[in-house]
Amino acid sequence: MTAPTFRAAHDICDASSLDALGWGFSLKGYRVMRMLVVFLAFSLAFAVAIVGFDWLVGRLAHGGAIVAVALPLVIGVYILILHAFRETLTSRRIRLANHPCAEFFRALDISRFDVVVAEMLERLMMTTAVVAGLSWGTGLRASLSGIPPAAVGALVVIPVTTASGMVATTSWAAAKLKDSHRPSQMVAACSGAASGIVLALIVRWVADVGLQHLPAVQQPTWTWIAVGVAVVTIATGVAAATGLVSLTSAPFLVANRVSEDKATVRLRRLKGISPWLRVAMSDLTPVPVAAALARMVFLVWGIGAFAVAISSMVPGATSVNLPTRIVNQLSAILLLILGLVVSDLLSVRIGPAALAPRWRVAWELGANPTTLAIAPLAVAVLCGLFVVAPAAVATRALGGNAYIPLLVVWASIACAWVAAAVVASDAALPDGTVPASTSVALLSVVASTAMMAVILMAALHGVGWIGFMSTLVLLGGATWLTRQRVLALPSRPLA
Repeated sequence: MTAPTFRAAHDICDASSLDALGWGFSLKGYRVMRMLVVFLAFSLAFAVAIVGFDWLVGRLAHGGAIVAVALPLVIGVYILILHAFRETLTSRRIRLANHPCAEFFRALDISRFDVVVAEMLERLMMTTAVVAGLSWGTGLRASLSGIPPAAVGALVVIPVTTASGMVATTSWAAAKLKDSHRPSQMVAACSGAASGIVLALIVRWVADVGLQHLPAVQQPTWTWIAVGVAVVTIATGVAAATGLVSLTSAPFLVANRVSEDKATVRLRRLKGISPWLRVAMSDLTPVPVAAALARMVFLVWGIGAFAVAISSMVPGATSVNLPTRIVNQLSAILLLILGLVVSDLLSVRIGPAALAPRWRVAWELGANPTTLAIAPLAVAVLCGLFVVAPAAVATRALGGNAYIPLLVVWASIACAWVAAAVVASDAALPDGTVPASTSVALLSVVASTAMMAVILMAALHGVGWIGFMSTLVLLGGATWLTRQRVLALPSRPLA
């Protein structure tokens, strides 16, 4: 990495973020404002940690200090899990492995290392500031309360562990170039289901052996916890360093030719909806997109098979320990995250904004606009059904309602379609995708969360058909708005 090329990559990245926000700041003013926000986030987290420590100690007389000290550690682990999920399973992984502006950066002689580091700096700074404020504020208050030095030392290094873990995850995900082989979704589903069943058998065997030879359990001490945090910190630091070293030798991919995978058909042969379904599905066939879908399918089918296998090994236990209401709520929350990931992955490739230019030309040449609107949404709904099917089966096996995961994911897809149709998006990237703006993402998340609440409340009061009808109406509205987006001149957003 050289200073001029990194500065150029950093300028381009910050300019893109500023353009996405739509604020009238200069680049220097934007950076000053961002540093101010980072400092304010650190200060607020620091104050919250001190006040929260006293509040927990006052409310939990016997375990308040332990909970307050352990909370920053739990938050750090939670952030690392979410970051790993984002960098490996969402469309962010495609951007890391197959950057849509690779040709542009290559023309400017900017290395892949410079681009990846510049793009992850903003999130890294903000996250580290929040974790550092929580950990160091708690550590300062704990040291004044007589907490053992080992616990305070563990709190001091938690931000280092979190930051190095984020760097390691991003650098390793970016250093691995795409495979030349397009993965099969069915193979991924079968492999995930088999892995989940095998894992359930292993867990059951370990549990049986552990219950037969149950040793005396000794309560962990803060010294051992501090040693564990130190070991994890060293491990994440080494992983981050080796990942960055591997990234320095990973060049950009040779080409980003999405047109090779587009369906080429004659307009006079495009009768009915099936040809347009093939056109929409062809946008999901490039290797990076197919690999992202395969990873998601493998994970969901593996977890679903694991849950079903565990519930079948312990008959009757789930109905006692997991009430239907709790199962429905947990599945809805988890499937909301999955639905947002699926909808983001699909909407930037076959959503209203991405297909509007091509669909507009097709309509002007005689294609039916309603068919053009239905085809990509139908592909997205079928993809959602295939991905979420094992989660629905697992929810039913655990005592919940199987239709809730399906409705939550379909509602998330419909909300993403509506947001992409009515809100302006950024300009199309060289690979043909249209990344959602901040406004599109915010509207999609808020609407999907509201729909999840409607579906849950309907199921809770025994009128699940209301959730089904609401989702159906939302899908119909998404189809109509997509049709209007095609008819709008010149294929512009509706708001």
